Amino acid sequence: MSFNTTNEAFQSAMSLVLGSVSDQNQINALPLLKLLFCVYLPETAKLITNYQLKYSNESNSENCDLIYQKRVIVQPDKSALHHTFYNIPQEAIRYTGIEVHCGQKNEEFPHGLAFRQPTSSSAMLSVKEGISELLRLALHTKPVLPVIVAGKSMAGGKAIRIYRLELSAIQHLSKMVNSGIQQVITDKLQRVFQKKVA
Repeated sequence: MSFNTTNEAFQSAMSLVLGSVSDQNQINALPLLKLLFCVYLPETAKLITNYQLKYSNESNSENCDLIYQKRVIVQPDKSALHHTFYNIPQEAIRYTGIEVHCGQKNEEFPHGLAFRQPTSSSAMLSVKEGISELLRLALHTKPVLPVIVAGKSMAGGKAIRIYRLELSAIQHLSKMVNSGIQQVITDKLQRVFQKKVA
């Protein structure tokens, strides 16, 4: 008996909605965010590190105005299932207070992205400055491992909320798995310098 599954069927079965967006600047920012961040899926307690983003059109009616949005769908890469981590409880995911703001590209922010802590009065940080700060925290003795959370990170507004994975909350997993998670998250952050993103 054969249990072969086509890649299309697999991706359809594994697809989950990351969120819905209507702002074009936010849509433009998603490819770079995909390069930098893993995605946590609360419904299935999985951390996906290698994935594709797909889009589908939808519309909502609000105050008699028709608002067109794009639904952002996460599709795990079938060829990299070993980069998917399981049994990660929602209690292990906590909000960092850091947001990525999406706007028009300009000389100061060539990618149209700026990092900011909402409770801080400090100026907006460029992608490289923001990732430098996240990387510093990720390499700390008590690492802050930033992730995007499906259903939460893009819950309204133009800002995308950054969450973190608390390693102390997944001690039920093996040391090898814990080490692998930390490594893959920091590796993604370091791409900003390898790709020379400003």
